[in-house]
Amino acid sequence: MRRVVHVVDIADDITGSCADATLLIDQANLRTIIIPFPDKISEAVEVAVSNSVRYDAVVISTNTRVAGNTHAYEVLRETAVKLKSFYNPVINCKRIDTTLRGNIGSEIDALLDAGVADVAVVVPAYPDAGRIYVNDTLYVRGVPLKETEASRELPLPTSSLRELLSVQSKRAHGIVSINEVKKGPDNIVSEVERLVNDFNNEVIVVEATTNEEILSISRALLRTKRKVLYVSPGPLCASVSALTRVSEEVKDSKSQGVSGLPRLALASSAEEYILVVAGSATKLAESQVRYLVSSMNATCVRLDLDRVLSSEGSRREELITMKEFTKKVLLPKPSTEVVVLSTCRDKLYSVKEAEIIRSFLATLSKEVIAETKQHLKGLVIVGGDTALSTLRELDINLLVAWKKVMPLVALVLGFGRDFVVPLITKGGLVGSEDALVKCVEELKKLNKN
Repeated sequence: MRRVVHVVDIADDITGSCADATLLIDQANLRTIIIPFPDKISEAVEVAVSNSVRYDAVVISTNTRVAGNTHAYEVLRETAVKLKSFYNPVINCKRIDTTLRGNIGSEIDALLDAGVADVAVVVPAYPDAGRIYVNDTLYVRGVPLKETEASRELPLPTSSLRELLSVQSKRAHGIVSINEVKKGPDNIVSEVERLVNDFNNEVIVVEATTNEEILSISRALLRTKRKVLYVSPGPLCASVSALTRVSEEVKDSKSQGVSGLPRLALASSAEEYILVVAGSATKLAESQVRYLVSSMNATCVRLDLDRVLSSEGSRREELITMKEFTKKVLLPKPSTEVVVLSTCRDKLYSVKEAEIIRSFLATLSKEVIAETKQHLKGLVIVGGDTALSTLRELDINLLVAWKKVMPLVALVLGFGRDFVVPLITKGGLVGSEDALVKCVEELKKLNKN
């Protein structure tokens, strides 16, 4: 029997999934779980049941951000079919990247082909994170997207969502301009209907620059009788969810639906440490690591990537060297509050090289945690692909959303095979220079409560 939930939201990476989940808590007061792997849906559901986790919304990561168009389409369609066998949602959402990375068009096609909705409405703006969309141009803190660091990872060197959709999607699409949006919900719904009825558009892009405009768009879409797929980097999904939430129960923001939560298998004394796993190859992530180390006197274990990439033998030697060094810092008791395992380097690697680096970092993290778990206070992971690899190594198949730390940064509970750990996920292009310091401080505060 399918379970009725308020929201099913499909994202293309794990950091985005966690960010959306905490938005659903923060704005819609919906208890939310995150399923990090599309091939582990059954396992995640079983973990939720066995741990008496109560939830109203499900966010799943398909991990297709860097996949090819065809593969992404297949994974999305298969995932949509699987989710239908478990859940009957009130609304369906599709989470996209705030900087338009990934396979936005093909993934929308897959969900519409799977019968999730009749029409997709895309609102790429996220004002609280400095993303606005006007004149078919996505601006990141006032700069056109194609002129930012994120453009290095774009499928096309453009700031135009419509240009991306023209290449990635087989469906006709139209746009509701900011001028039409400013006229209010009645006008917005009329524009949407006109674009669908008169031009056979199945994908509608809507411009927005403020949260108030996104709320107006949400109200408009709820007036249409069409079955809508709500596509956004988070705000549209959260806004529509808040307007349609059916439960009258007031949730406790400190428990977020976790009933009978197992005692955290973590340190409870002053002999604790927080592990930061930083694997993002962006200038921002590198500067955030430097700021964390200098501000909090953290111990930074910088991996020798030349050795990691050299050969399998050199990787084994580097793994042993780094593990033994880290153990000396943490055993028999931690000599520092924060340990950073970092591969951050402002350099682009090949797909194969990046996979080797992520796998190495995840393996090292697993082995360090296995031997120092009694002292572990919490975990911070930087970079979506790094987070995914680390969660896989730790055999964490279910995350329970806890709270929003800052825009696009989430605090969640990770359910492993024999432990539950508070962890924070953060994308490599997210936050200011002091973002990692704030993440660590949030974990410290949580464990004091």
